[in-house]
Amino acid sequence: MDKKLLIRVRLLNVVIALLLIVSLSTDFVSGFKEGVRSAKLGKQKNASTELYFVSLRPLESRSELKVATTNGSEALATINEATVILHNSQKPIGKLVSDTTMAVLTLGIIGWLIILIWKITASLGRGNVLTRRNLIRVRAIGILLIVKEAVFIGSQYVDLHYIKSVAQVKGYEMVVDLSCTQIVVGLMLLVFAEILVVANRIKEEQELTI
Repeated sequence: MDKKLLIRVRLLNVVIALLLIVSLSTDFVSGFKEGVRSAKLGKQKNASTELYFVSLRPLESRSELKVATTNGSEALATINEATVILHNSQKPIGKLVSDTTMAVLTLGIIGWLIILIWKITASLGRGNVLTRRNLIRVRAIGILLIVKEAVFIGSQYVDLHYIKSVAQVKGYEMVVDLSCTQIVVGLMLLVFAEILVVANRIKEEQELTI
């Protein structure tokens, strides 16, 4: 295999791995900070606290708010995100089970993704690119990204249903803010895997012809 091509493939794989690690670490740091914040609030209130991030859709009567600017003029603003803090709220058993299940699934998917990327990187280091195992790994990464995003969206709906059952934000409707970025990336990886399958078949046919 061409050394320059191998170097480019390795670099691309490393960049993808770094982006995944940065994305996961950012989510972890954000969650850790909010956990510390929740603990501090609970200590101040002498009660257990839960933090939830919700997206808000303003009702017609509260669609815009007047805010003052630094130069003294007025401007209109809308609120589309909020943090809901619940004190001493008793979670139903179903909510506890769903939270635990989704957390375990997410951690399992993240661990599996890291292992797959590490194996692909190790395989590239040995000069193996178009192998059946790597093709299966690329497919698996695409599927796992889609499943991970689906689990996250599902957890958002579960949280929203729970929050609506115990609290309301006056003048706003709480909604789920859907993001399909990882689903799109996963689908692109699946398409890329199929392209690699075709390339691998062409390579095998050429080797047989020779």
